[in-house]
Amino acid sequence: MGAAKRRAKRRKASNSNPDNSSNGRAGIDRRLRLLFALGPALLAFLLYFNALNNPFVYDDHHTVIDNASLVDPSQIKGVLLHMRFRPLVNLSYAVDYSIWQLNPFGYHLTNLILHLVNIPLCYLLFLAFIGDARRKGLLPAPSKPEENDFSSAAFLSLIFAIHPMLTEAVGYVSARSELLCGCFFLVSFLLFRRGIVESKRRWFLPATVAWLFSLATKEVGAMLPLLLLLYDRLLLTESKGGNRRLWNLHFPLLSIVAAGGCLRLYSYIWVEASGAGSMLWQNLQTQFGVVWRYMAMLLVPVGQSITHHISESDQTFRFWPLIAGVLLLGVVLLALKMRRRYGMHAFGFLGFLIILLPTSLIPLAEPMAEHRVYLASILFFLGVWACILSVGHRLEIRLGKSLRPLAIAISVAVVVALSAATCLRNDVWDDPISLWRDAAATSPKSPAAHFALGDAHRLGGNCPDAVTAYQRAVVLLPRQADALNNLGICLAKTKRLPESIKVFKSVLAFDKKNIKALNNLGMARFIQGRLQQAAGYYRRSLRLEPKNPVAGRQLRDIERRLAAP
Repeated sequence: MGAAKRRAKRRKASNSNPDNSSNGRAGIDRRLRLLFALGPALLAFLLYFNALNNPFVYDDHHTVIDNASLVDPSQIKGVLLHMRFRPLVNLSYAVDYSIWQLNPFGYHLTNLILHLVNIPLCYLLFLAFIGDARRKGLLPAPSKPEENDFSSAAFLSLIFAIHPMLTEAVGYVSARSELLCGCFFLVSFLLFRRGIVESKRRWFLPATVAWLFSLATKEVGAMLPLLLLLYDRLLLTESKGGNRRLWNLHFPLLSIVAAGGCLRLYSYIWVEASGAGSMLWQNLQTQFGVVWRYMAMLLVPVGQSITHHISESDQTFRFWPLIAGVLLLGVVLLALKMRRRYGMHAFGFLGFLIILLPTSLIPLAEPMAEHRVYLASILFFLGVWACILSVGHRLEIRLGKSLRPLAIAISVAVVVALSAATCLRNDVWDDPISLWRDAAATSPKSPAAHFALGDAHRLGGNCPDAVTAYQRAVVLLPRQADALNNLGICLAKTKRLPESIKVFKSVLAFDKKNIKALNNLGMARFIQGRLQQAAGYYRRSLRLEPKNPVAGRQLRDIERRLAAP
């Protein structure tokens, strides 16, 4: 009886509401909202479908193929401790391994699913950003604000869904930490925001749990409290209880982050690296230029590569790092100065820099990697959109006419161009040789790109091309032991044994304890029939590593041959 009364009440309200007339407008609105939320994810699925069969590449061999902790997922302690700072990432690999073993399709499918989940979360986040900014009077008032807000949020989430700069995060199995962290980060931010707006603390517990999960996937999660404080002060300051939240919510969260950050810096400076102070300073200078490259490639995605050659700065300032740093400081000061009038713009660009902060402070093996902008790109797109909206509004006032048709045409062109670029970028990842050939062409001064291209050719059985790539890598970085060892192996396979011996000896010239070079020299001398010399190299190898299986097996074989009558 109660259910029947509720249905009758809803029908009465529907008939009395002029917006819910027989033309079905309310139904269309609901369908449009669903399309706005899920349409970008559907397009992303179509664009990334061609990447599901891509092979494992680069660090995937370390994170998945050679990851012994994945073999027995029931040993949960070993799975979680294998990646001390990212246990949930390794746990996701273990789940994939239990289903797919070493079939890369399943791992790529998980990455894509995570991206598809993040897209509607982005839509909800953009909708919240725009709504809060409009309520505070930070955005120009359109003729149909609600309709414009939904369509703007949908467009921004569409850009996030299809932008080619994010293909590395989605299509690279080892970049899964970005996707997982992004998912928990977005959920946590949405829940914290809801608790603040509704003044209901019950949302803070699940928000905190989601935040802790983001911290267990990547260090970038530590930036959420700082981003939340910035958002509260720029867009929600006038909401109820602003000053009380500063002490009851923001201060405890920021204290946890500050304590964790100090411990991490202490560990790096005093435990992990000697001379870390100068390394931190040098890395920071390098990152000034890297941040600008990220922004340029988000605006115009050209020059993409799995590895980028970055000229690291000296300990003292050089000219260009100085200019890049001053310009970044200028952006920060300008955003802070204009925050009251352009709070949305300031939040977008400052938030972008905040998200990149952890990967900019601590020196990493690769100073620049495209997958690191996955989460930060959301804030960057928001800031650029706010700037375009402000300029467009001023133009409309000056011209006295609407620019909506032009804006729609430009938006369609941008979506088509980005979609095509994403499809092409996914094709590059289709094969290790094409991936590293592209990297070597885009970053010709990168030793890592030429070295990896040589490995791709060598593993594909093409030693002549591998020799060329390895030689280029060695020219760029002469004391690269792995490149020299692999170069020597390929020279031997192409019947250039004397040259290969010379290369192996060059490794021992600067690294006398290089076991690979000793074993390779032993094999080369064995092929030449110089068994005594071969045995000498293998004995040197065993003195350094008594349980070396290659040296032990080869030495026993040589000793049998020498003992034979």
